[in-house]
Amino acid sequence: MKVLAIVISYFPNKEDLTRNIEAFKEYVDKILIWENTPEDMAAAYRFVHDAKVFYCGSGENVGIPKALNYAWHLANEQHFDYILTMDKDSRWEGFGDFLKEAIRVESMEECVCGPYTTNARDAGLLAESETIITSGALVPVSVLNKIGRWPETFKIDCVDFDFCCKCKVYGVKSYMLNRGTLHQTFGKTILARSIRTGRYREIADYSPQRLYYIVRNSVILKKMYSAFPLGKHLKMWLCCHASQIILHEDKKISKFTSMLRGALAGILART
Repeated sequence: MKVLAIVISYFPNKEDLTRNIEAFKEYVDKILIWENTPEDMAAAYRFVHDAKVFYCGSGENVGIPKALNYAWHLANEQHFDYILTMDKDSRWEGFGDFLKEAIRVESMEECVCGPYTTNARDAGLLAESETIITSGALVPVSVLNKIGRWPETFKIDCVDFDFCCKCKVYGVKSYMLNRGTLHQTFGKTILARSIRTGRYREIADYSPQRLYYIVRNSVILKKMYSAFPLGKHLKMWLCCHASQIILHEDKKISKFTSMLRGALAGILART
């Protein structure tokens, strides 16, 4: 089985990118680093030099799905069986175990497998999920050929939801595997002290612009896919993230305003 990995890079940190790739390099056949860093600066961010690694890009930031669809076309041309999709700053633990189990599961039924991103685990090996995040997903090329590429509705936020919803329309399930762990950074992070425990932990500190697109794209997805659990998704944002903004983050008014604008824009958007 041939595996093509794609790492989507945008102004990467050298240490993070190198550590990311080293964690899974021995298990894949080729690694495509898609460089979204602008062309006049991209050369300075090409840190990884290895026989398995090659760089591609268009000279501008095209977002996530266009880069993934390039990998899909390349995988068909060069007869790869799977595509591993990675962010630039993710980090695997136990990728070999995940890969082995994901290939076994995906050989038994049409599905896509992704990892857990924390140490929390379900009791079983396998759990069907409404979505798996893009980073760390192992996608059979045959599934992409069936559903017809990654949707390019959005450049970044909700790309994973869009993909999993499209898979579901075609009868392809999304599974979380209790093998390996992906350490994932969700945007910029800050240290915040828990009121309940007094301990510090990292939380995502999204910009007002990111919050606008997260909420807007979520509303658009509901209009595109009736089964998309918008209520559950927005409840998480409005309860969990709203409290984080109030207690720990700056630009509070700007962030809440952006979320409201995003909801309105999603309602008014044509699909």
